[in-house]
Amino acid sequence: GDHRPSKSSPVRLTPDPGASADPFRLRIAGEVGCSYTVEASEDLRRWQSVTNFVSTGTETVLQDLVSREHPQRFYRVLTPF
Repeated sequence: GDHRPSKSSPVRLTPDPGASADPFRLRIAGEVGCSYTVEASEDLRRWQSVTNFVSTGTETVLQDLVSREHPQRFYRVLTPF
């Protein structure tokens, strides 16, 4: 099964310092070996999956290759519970 992050170790989602670059980049800080799903929304009501991954380090950088097609975009990270 999937390795799930502990409740004492929340996932952090922050813009990458080079986030003004195209495409938009996010840093996802979590536990090594945990499964995560990143979703995006333009209106905070309808969400679509951007990617799924298993963290191989304490930080993962995600590039949203279609971010330029959206005037504004919100992100969230889900774990399989």
